[in-house]
Amino acid sequence: MSVTSFSEKDVLYAFSMEPSQSHDMLKKYLQDYPQYAAELIDLSYELSRELDEDRPLSDEDRALIDSALAKYYEVLDAST
Repeated sequence: MSVTSFSEKDVLYAFSMEPSQSHDMLKKYLQDYPQYAAELIDLSYELSRELDEDRPLSDEDRALIDSALAKYYEVLDAST
């Protein structure tokens, strides 16, 4: 059963909190929330990336982090 009243943020958060973001779990979310398909696929990719903790952050990495934090704080401010 598809519940379309959940926001993109709610769906992405729920997916990220699943014990496993397996292929089967991704398929379930894609079936239940096709309107967020691109975002779910992007998140799945990001969650499955291997991290090299010994490698320093690049300027591009830092820019992506800064951009994500800015968006997060915008949403946070808008919801209060």
